Amino acid sequence: MPENSISVRFRIKTQKTREELEDVISSVEGFVIQKSESTQPCDLLIIEMGDNLTEEFRLINDLQTLGIVGEIFLTSRDTNPETLIKALRYGVKEFFPQPLQSGEVKTALLKVKERFTERECQGGATKASSKKGKIIDVMGTKGGAGATTVAVNLAAGMAGGSRSIALLDMGSPFGDVSLFSGIKSLFDWTEAIRNISRLDITYLTSILVKHSSGFYVLPSPAKLPDEQNTTPDGIETLLGVMRTMFDFIIIDSGQSLDALARRLLKASDTVLLVTTLNLPSLINVKKILSAFRDLGYPSEKNVQILVNRYHKNSLVSMKEAEESVKKKILWSIPNNYQLTMSAINQGKPLSALEPGAEISKKFKELSTFFSGKSEKDGNESREGFAVSRVGKLLTKIMG
Repeated sequence: MPENSISVRFRIKTQKTREELEDVISSVEGFVIQKSESTQPCDLLIIEMGDNLTEEFRLINDLQTLGIVGEIFLTSRDTNPETLIKALRYGVKEFFPQPLQSGEVKTALLKVKERFTERECQGGATKASSKKGKIIDVMGTKGGAGATTVAVNLAAGMAGGSRSIALLDMGSPFGDVSLFSGIKSLFDWTEAIRNISRLDITYLTSILVKHSSGFYVLPSPAKLPDEQNTTPDGIETLLGVMRTMFDFIIIDSGQSLDALARRLLKASDTVLLVTTLNLPSLINVKKILSAFRDLGYPSEKNVQILVNRYHKNSLVSMKEAEESVKKKILWSIPNNYQLTMSAINQGKPLSALEPGAEISKKFKELSTFFSGKSEKDGNESREGFAVSRVGKLLTKIMG
């Protein structure tokens, strides 16, 4: 694609309408129609409105919020004035009633060129840019360690502002992200994998659910996925598209180390191991770190440890835990069972219930840490612990 060309993408249901649009766009210099399999953002998206206007406008809003399309045109046989007014409110630049008038379409395209040229002359951004999202794989070291709680609250804390956040539920066999975040969806990540041939930014956006906090969720399936369709290659393709759409992709990957989980690990920029300060969990931490070394990935510097449900009077101190697993602990989340269970039962992030609680503040600090705006260490309190008999026992058992 020429460097200064304006990329155009279709979401058109009627073949005749598509062909008419292609003819007009091909006649105007400076425009290039993206191939259907392209996963890149586009400068101009043309959508044919269907019967479900609520979903169509939700898609338009999400695409513009994520910044993965430049301008949007609509076309439809429905010329209801209320629909046209709503389209203008959502930032749609042009509306073409059907049957199409080629002159109207051509005039609109020339206006797009003028706007792009004007922005270029003013030194502003002229084209939709592809993101290079970072992947954070949140992995539990033991059932009940709280990996889903960490993933959901990390996503909620990082969302907002100019950052775009996605939360992918890869918990096996049935993930809990939908329950913990209080969302309902007709789709899940297997839907994306089954339709891998049409997987692009517009299709993927249409099956994502936006949480009230601002992050987007791709839930786990409610039934056992078809192993023939859910291949590691399919997951890698899905992550590749999500990287172009989001600044951060947070994965709740459960405790599995199967083929899908290993592909997630390999693709991740950071692996966050969630554990608690007890002997079985810390033994698992050591086993997992050993497994990573055997696999050859993820690299040691990309693996971080988070202690969940931490309290200062724990029989195992933070220092003893670090000595036993031979790795520094990145962060600790204080124990607040009552508030955490209340948040889970209501399907809300902790910050939505009690933003001033210590546990909510620690999740916010963790979110700030990962978003790259602060290097603050969340574990100032871990220093100064004496090595107790429990710590010596850990060292003896774990080597």
